[in-house]
Amino acid sequence: MPQKGFSYRVYILGNKEFFEMKSGIKYSKLEFPLFDSLFSFLYLDVMDFIGEFSDCAKQIEVMCREKDFTYANKMNSFLRGMSRLHPYFEITRLVWEGRFYEAREQGFINVSDLLPKKELMHIPSTIAQRQKQITWLLETALDLDSRRGDMQGQLLKYFKRYQDELLRKFPFHKLNINFEIVENKAFAEVLYPENIYDIVDFFLRECIKREQPIRRCKNCQKYFAIHGRTDTEYCSRPIDDLGRTCRDLGASYVWERKKKEDEVFRVYRREYKKRFAWIKAKKIDADEFYAWSERAREKKAKCDRGEISLEEFKEWLKR
Repeated sequence: MPQKGFSYRVYILGNKEFFEMKSGIKYSKLEFPLFDSLFSFLYLDVMDFIGEFSDCAKQIEVMCREKDFTYANKMNSFLRGMSRLHPYFEITRLVWEGRFYEAREQGFINVSDLLPKKELMHIPSTIAQRQKQITWLLETALDLDSRRGDMQGQLLKYFKRYQDELLRKFPFHKLNINFEIVENKAFAEVLYPENIYDIVDFFLRECIKREQPIRRCKNCQKYFAIHGRTDTEYCSRPIDDLGRTCRDLGASYVWERKKKEDEVFRVYRREYKKRFAWIKAKKIDADEFYAWSERAREKKAKCDRGEISLEEFKEWLKR
């Protein structure tokens, strides 16, 4: 059950996910398209905050030694900022805020078990490991473009292969789930998480239960959940200051890239045909031509990869 003093519920209804928080008289609710939070979590660079989490561990020591609750206020402020960065961190904030108040009520005496500072300090590295585990699982079983065979077969293959590799296999575990009314209109499984990892587990297993198709966005190369047509190639992540998404601009980016590649091929083909005709005109011999064509293909490949510009390629062809 939820820890005393607050309630944090996570549930799915239709193709939306909901996060419902109650703390004292405060109440808030967030909703997102289904699996959006999981895939945004997958690419969250929490290692940027490893210093701040380490500082929290040090502040816990000082707070307990000096019995000064102002340190708790500073840590609560930091954790509120993390919850604004991603909704999963709200459970961390609520749990630790409750622990800080309970420690104060105990006069900060014998609170080492109540305030496991290493648990807080290791959050960035633990999340980074979970992100790797999720990616390995997605690549093996859920990715429409890379998996071979049906999803259940691929899942069995994944878990058999990594059953003894604890760092690689995603650690599904027992969750605190109830079945109850949500939104005053339907019954659903409701998760009462104790930490971030419970929420990740909840949504990842839902992906598997639904056999949710996913793929890497053709533009940003990040995974996204496909709702609707399975030939969708672009995600809805914003990619510029105007709020435009990969889906808005991805096709035009690919078109521009294809246009450039076509132009490279045209100038290469034109020069190739011209020099091939020189063989009949006896301006060059065949060996000379084929040696040139091999060098030209190498230069074209560099241009296709962006290592040299189209103008530089054109100038080389004129020599």
